[in-house]
Amino acid sequence: MRRNTYGHAYVPHGIMQILPFWDYRYPMTFARVSAVAAVALVLAGGILCSVGAPWGAALFAAAALRFWISRELVRCARA
Repeated sequence: MRRNTYGHAYVPHGIMQILPFWDYRYPMTFARVSAVAAVALVLAGGILCSVGAPWGAALFAAAALRFWISRELVRCARA
């Protein structure tokens, strides 16, 4: 695993701009948290879309972002 000067996993600058510092300080823990949040967003979006709320589809975009962040955190932690 690549480490920065402070001993934490190396995270690319683009990811660091959208995450709070505690997310990239412990990437595997927050990758799991991010994945669980994404699953919750998918479930909520599905429920809202099934009852006819059109803005429920926006939750799918938010879930996709959380899944991407989770994947990037895992990739950075294993690098």
